[in-house]
Amino acid sequence: MALTSLLRHERRALAMKLVDRELRTSPVHALTGLPEPEIRSLYKMKHDRSPPSGPMPSSSSFFTSRRNQAEVTLFGALYRHLGGQKIHRHLSADILMKAHDLYRDIYPEAGSRKGLNFTDAWVIARDLKSGATRFVPCRQCGLDYLIADEADIPPNCPFCFFRRLRKQKVGRTSDRALSA
Repeated sequence: MALTSLLRHERRALAMKLVDRELRTSPVHALTGLPEPEIRSLYKMKHDRSPPSGPMPSSSSFFTSRRNQAEVTLFGALYRHLGGQKIHRHLSADILMKAHDLYRDIYPEAGSRKGLNFTDAWVIARDLKSGATRFVPCRQCGLDYLIADEADIPPNCPFCFFRRLRKQKVGRTSDRALSA
């Protein structure tokens, strides 16, 4: 009986950490096993409002531009670095929280309208586990980048895209300087 009580306490403590980060109800349920009505109650108690509802997005919805792809890749790389190959078999709440904290340290605007929120991070981790989002190596620069099934953009390296863009800008600036 004590073990069951201890396990329930640990699950509820984890649920509170996830609710603090405003993770939606269904992922909290998936990570803790707690009933969704209990999670909704915790959310409302913590945030003084009901949790968001509606279907969960797929990570392909984050691939709308090369900049977004680079941000998703940054989070994915941090998550993979912390979790190793087991991220393809198991979604760990602790690794997810650590990776998102690192992402926010590197990309502080993530707390504002830009960047990935914690539910977005969970979606990416979920889709990495299922294979709907995956890393591929770039044939030009050698860096791994993320692609997603049914993404709005072609599966190309975002880093090489920005490198080419920067070279084009430098080339135009040089051309203007020469003609002046």
